[in-house]
Amino acid sequence: MSEISDAKLLVIDDDPMNREILFRHLKNLGYSDITLTDGGKSGLEIVASNSIDLILLDMMMPVMNGLETLTHLKDTPIQG
Repeated sequence: MSEISDAKLLVIDDDPMNREILFRHLKNLGYSDITLTDGGKSGLEIVASNSIDLILLDMMMPVMNGLETLTHLKDTPIQG
């Protein structure tokens, strides 16, 4: 397996269309382990319980914006 196909990606975006576009594009690039979620809080829960290699994060989201999410991610222990 290549490194690309082994990478675990997380897409955090409140817009369903953006999530779908990113998912399709990443699949076409050869990524197979892609998790999608619609907000910062759910993204933090996923990161806390999974090993994630790359996060694609929307900055303009309701409830918890991207900057707030990044601040919390900084304090989240890395799985691995």
